Amino acid sequence: MLRTATLVGLAALAPLLPFQGSDETAPTEVQQISLRPSWEVGDSYRLEFTKTRARSQGKREGEEMGTVTPVDVLVHGADDEGYSVRWKLGQAEFVGIDPEEMGPVADLAAMFQGVELDMHTNALGVPDKLLNEEQVRKHVNELFDRIEELALADGAPPALIKQMLNPARGMVEGELLSGFLLREPGLFYFPCGLQLNVGEAVESEELIPNPFGGDPLPATSRLLLESLDTENGRAVVRHRLELGQGEETERILRETFTRIAKQMGGPAPRPESLPEMLIVDETEYDVDVATGLPRSMSYARTTSTAGTTQVDRVAIRVLPTEEEE
Repeated sequence: MLRTATLVGLAALAPLLPFQGSDETAPTEVQQISLRPSWEVGDSYRLEFTKTRARSQGKREGEEMGTVTPVDVLVHGADDEGYSVRWKLGQAEFVGIDPEEMGPVADLAAMFQGVELDMHTNALGVPDKLLNEEQVRKHVNELFDRIEELALADGAPPALIKQMLNPARGMVEGELLSGFLLREPGLFYFPCGLQLNVGEAVESEELIPNPFGGDPLPATSRLLLESLDTENGRAVVRHRLELGQGEETERILRETFTRIAKQMGGPAPRPESLPEMLIVDETEYDVDVATGLPRSMSYARTTSTAGTTQVDRVAIRVLPTEEEE
């Protein structure tokens, strides 16, 4: 989820001066921060990247499952337009899953070990381009080939395997790969470059990806600098995105579910039969004011429709160095 120009522009606005009243009225002090990054080539740090999903049906609560992956980060370039940053993935570990029960599929997590995401950021520190897209594309295709081999060995029908994998392969071959792989880095670096006042929310209209594919969906955004600890140089920033419920949302969802029904060989759904949908993104950041770098972030997307609720979580934190431990 990369910031749009609207949100960045609104967040950059700040009052020129606090209102000055009469001699008997004390001036209002506004606590303000600018999180423009101050990174140097050669800066490095290690992240812990946790990604989980839980799905509930009615009153049946689903278990949270996912992976925890160490990531070594290096700032290896800088120019007038931004920075070059590399994320190198380490060995992933499973959360809420017994690898022994997964059989050979558990080995797939190891295929991402050592993968490097070379990304360029804009001057504010937000990723805007994947620099080694072809190299990563080759690696992801090898992963899909391995998944297909395992599924065939397990007796899955070849037609079903292709039906499941072809949409993902199409994404890899198209222009969506970069956006998909930069999604979590984009989430992590989201606060970089913002200028905010404590307690003053910045609200705007945004677009969020359609979870079923197709046109993006309208959403309302609320960005808030909740607190500022000037003594320790830390700030807490909260960001909330919520799916809009207007006519445009209804139109996009109707077209989306009609397309899905056609792909499955069924009739188009009647407008009155379309399920209601709720999508809410909530993110909290603990930001180091001096560097503009989040020390930690926690993100949760809650998607509810037709009695099913899915919660996708991403948590990223900067691990302490040996000197800090």
